[in-house]
Amino acid sequence: MKLKIEISEKDLEKIIDILNFVGRKTIDEIILELLNNEIYTSDILFLLLQKLSRDEKIISNANEIQKNELFSEEYKRELIEYAKNKLNKLTKKIFLTSLEISKFFQCQRRFFLEKVVHSKQKKEQKSYEGEVFHKSISEFIKNYNKYSYNLDILTSLVSENILEKYRGKVRISNDDVRKMLFSIDSLIKRLNLKYIVSEPLLVSIKYGIIGTPDIIAITQDNEILPIEIKTNVKRIKRGLKVQLAGEAFVVEAYFRKEIREVMLLSLNNRRIFKVKITDDDRKLILNLLRSIKKSLFLRKIPPTSSLPNFRRVVCPYCHVKEVCDFIEEIGKTIKTEMFKKNQ
Repeated sequence: MKLKIEISEKDLEKIIDILNFVGRKTIDEIILELLNNEIYTSDILFLLLQKLSRDEKIISNANEIQKNELFSEEYKRELIEYAKNKLNKLTKKIFLTSLEISKFFQCQRRFFLEKVVHSKQKKEQKSYEGEVFHKSISEFIKNYNKYSYNLDILTSLVSENILEKYRGKVRISNDDVRKMLFSIDSLIKRLNLKYIVSEPLLVSIKYGIIGTPDIIAITQDNEILPIEIKTNVKRIKRGLKVQLAGEAFVVEAYFRKEIREVMLLSLNNRRIFKVKITDDDRKLILNLLRSIKKSLFLRKIPPTSSLPNFRRVVCPYCHVKEVCDFIEEIGKTIKTEMFKKNQ
């Protein structure tokens, strides 16, 4: 959870440089340029496009922009100051990640203890296997265009580089990592993708939500496909569905295109889930965002989860369970004392 998002002047200059062309470009092309330049919020782009249209610097038609002349240095400065003034008002808000939204959905108290008051957390001994696979896939995707002609070289470089960093911490072999990377390559080819990017940090200033999809893919038909990677998923539980819907929501906000499904890859059991994203999912994310922000102003400890069987499906994985149990014991003690007093 963040209370403010910083947008550097350097990023503003990059966006203005991307818009400083003569001729025609589509919005889709410009957004891909943003991604390639590691600009992970498109809200600034659309703020600037509104100003450019008002100033009659561009002619826009549906998804296409016509621009007839380059910006002067004076006008570039005007655009930067305009964006900074707008952002100064828009970025002073609470920003939540899709994972935090999912945690709130599962249990309001867990969210409060973990994210708001930062209670002491008790975590199990960390396993690095999942981290190795995630980092390997990320490195593989980042270098895919350079080495896709020779996958043997790429998979060897990635596996050796990542496993060296985790020497002595995992029992995963080079062959394990390479086999998994070859399966990612097969998926890319099967989906007929024309663009793929790994772990972009996307920010929707408008909605106050942050997402980091493991992969964003664009098909030959210009369909946007977020792909999430988990170590071992057997079925899509409600909390996970909310997290996936949150990631889809922030991708939609970035591309200004509807996301119809999120693909989830489960590595250990080699399963692929296709999770449909509906209007009800979008409404749920917006409702949860409002509920979280409202709850932060309440001066009381939130209740425990209202999900069915939450003690079986939520509590065993909670890092602040000891603190929560202590709160419950205090509550029982207070109720007992009050009962005795009223007798």
